[in-house]
Amino acid sequence: MRLAPKTGHDKLSLVASNRWKETDMMKRFSEEQIIGALKRYEAGESTRDLCRELGITMQALYQWKKKFRGMEVSEAKRLRELEHDKVSTKSEEDHLSKYC
Repeated sequence: MRLAPKTGHDKLSLVASNRWKETDMMKRFSEEQIIGALKRYEAGESTRDLCRELGITMQALYQWKKKFRGMEVSEAKRLRELEHDKVSTKSEEDHLSKYC
């Protein structure tokens, strides 16, 4: 009896793939582009048209809205810097904890 190959649609792989997609979208667009897209969205541009033009999903737009709504570009850049510093600090702590 042969089992069917694993499709990769278990919960863990879906969570990992969603995180990858979110970070991929964040890397693909600059803070200026994200803030600009959100301003167009808030000005009343059609969500569907905006997403189609940018090549993103509606989910990605709503994630940006959740994270960046009401921010200016400088604030978004600072947020990204702080997130990067947090990850760097965490990896340094993990590295040091292995030797202490």
